[in-house]
Amino acid sequence: MSIKEIIIKYLKDNNYDGLYNAWSECACEIADLAPCVQMESDCEPGYKCECDCGENCDFHICAERSEEGNAQGKEKTEVFARNSEGTG
Repeated sequence: MSIKEIIIKYLKDNNYDGLYNAWSECACEIADLAPCVQMESDCEPGYKCECDCGENCDFHICAERSEEGNAQGKEKTEVFARNSEGTG
């Protein structure tokens, strides 16, 4: 089992939607984990949340899930998105 497979299993087992990295403002979903091919030790598990940045992102990954089941980041710096070009 590869490190990537171990991380995917952990994310799925704990109901996370993907990873985000606060230092590089990057995010990825489980289905396309680490498209950057350089998963960092700073990457953290998170939850998918709605795009509210106005940049038509495909998704955002937030630090925490709200009580309603939708994710909400504690602070704006903990919410990261990825657009359709694959850039964070």
